[in-house]
Amino acid sequence: MSRAAYLVSNTAPIDLAAVRTAMPPPEVLAWCDGDGAGDYQPLWALTCALAPRTIVELGTRDARSTRVVAHAAPQAALTTIDIADCSAVVPAGATFVHADAASAFGAWRDPIDLLFVDTDPHSALQTTGWLNTWVARFARAAAWHDSLTTPVGAALVTWLAHHPEWSGAELGTNHGMYLMWRHTP
Repeated sequence: MSRAAYLVSNTAPIDLAAVRTAMPPPEVLAWCDGDGAGDYQPLWALTCALAPRTIVELGTRDARSTRVVAHAAPQAALTTIDIADCSAVVPAGATFVHADAASAFGAWRDPIDLLFVDTDPHSALQTTGWLNTWVARFARAAAWHDSLTTPVGAALVTWLAHHPEWSGAELGTNHGMYLMWRHTP
């Protein structure tokens, strides 16, 4: 199957009510304190709902979100990418790539069922760049952290207005967690 056909195959509507209310188990909630405490629940629920085969995370930092998506989709091939060396905190089973996301994009070739983005500096320019590269070319669904407290959210809404093959919704409660999914327009 071609990449284009794969990206729109099996893209059922996402049950946003279920994503908003699904609660991760206590061990996952324990990882989600501090920065983004109210934001990782929808990421966990979305990941469970999608049952992705491939997950790529741009921005590893302390690997809290890495652990969340790994727990929600233990069957997935998980790759996390960061410009800083975060290899010591990446959970077993995940692949860490020590690179900037732009360089990693140049080497990536496979479709991505779930792309998670939490990269500094959270600018509109950077967000639009990831949308026009990682999302447009490889992603079936994407989740974006810090969409309520940075220019990320406005950049996502602007991009979505010009891409009818995508839908999105804000589900975070702290810094923001914006979820996007591809469908056939």
